[in-house]
Amino acid sequence: PSFWLLSLGLLFATVPCYTSNKHLILYLHDVGLDAIAAANAKSTYIVVGGVGRVLAGLLADRVDRFKLLTAIYLLGALAFPMVFWLPAPWALWGFIVGFGLAYGGVMPMMPIMVVECFGVAALGTLLGLIKIGYDTGAATAPLAAAYAYDTLGNYDLAFGVNEACAVLAVACAIALDRGRRREGSAAA
Repeated sequence: PSFWLLSLGLLFATVPCYTSNKHLILYLHDVGLDAIAAANAKSTYIVVGGVGRVLAGLLADRVDRFKLLTAIYLLGALAFPMVFWLPAPWALWGFIVGFGLAYGGVMPMMPIMVVECFGVAALGTLLGLIKIGYDTGAATAPLAAAYAYDTLGNYDLAFGVNEACAVLAVACAIALDRGRRREGSAAA
């Protein structure tokens, strides 16, 4: 179960990350920001994502990694809906900072959680298999969002599905942590 929860959680977390990565500038332009302001927002989002990567790595060395994964996914699920209130400045900065940190935190948690759940003996194989879900989400989510936008003329459906995926990622992380605790109490 840990393999599937980790794989599905990563897939679900990837969907809003890559949709926003590929569509943020277009969306910000649609809601009224000029091209320079939209590009600046996207650049800031990517920089914040970099900070999120470093913070996730630092925290993973100091706190419970299962809880950290849940917190990163939860931050993404809480911050992503701010996209619906853009271009309000509070929503723009909340999305950039909150979702940017979560977006950045997802990547370093992938190998960390594989080692935490399964050790290092098959690290390469497991990362390769788990990355299939990640790559599937990264490749299909932006295309699906583009299709929804072209069909409906807005991002409402795509962003609603993205938020649902973010919530499902949280559910997978919680289930992964509960499974770990059950295994730990059964071994004791």
